[in-house]
Amino acid sequence: MYDPIQKIIGCAHSGWKGALNGIIRNTVKKFTSLNSNSKDLIAVVGPCINKENYEVKKDFFDTFIKQDINNINFFKKFSSEKYTFDLRGFVNKEIADLNIKNIENIELDTFSNAELFYSYRRSLSNKEKDYGRCISVILMT
Repeated sequence: MYDPIQKIIGCAHSGWKGALNGIIRNTVKKFTSLNSNSKDLIAVVGPCINKENYEVKKDFFDTFIKQDINNINFFKKFSSEKYTFDLRGFVNKEIADLNIKNIENIELDTFSNAELFYSYRRSLSNKEKDYGRCISVILMT
């Protein structure tokens, strides 16, 4: 996230647990504690697993629905016990709900793009012993 008025920049990594448990809300809260206005923020959602590749079980689905019945919009059922989950869509909704209008997405799938990204889920499905590590850097000049 970036506030071009206050010149504040920050980064949060959020998988499903972080997104569900408020990391986005807490990041924006930190920005506002530094005199940032959420209306000025620019949010960028980076590469993440594509919804077609994010297969989850019913207990995962139930966790999201228990928090908010409207979260059903981020799931597509394809068998009695399996769903796909739209993490990017969920994160975008969380950001928009915080009155941030300027949201950009880097539409790259970390699961299917093995040349560019490590993926824990892909490594598990391929029965690989390690899934690699990533590092991100942000810079404000």
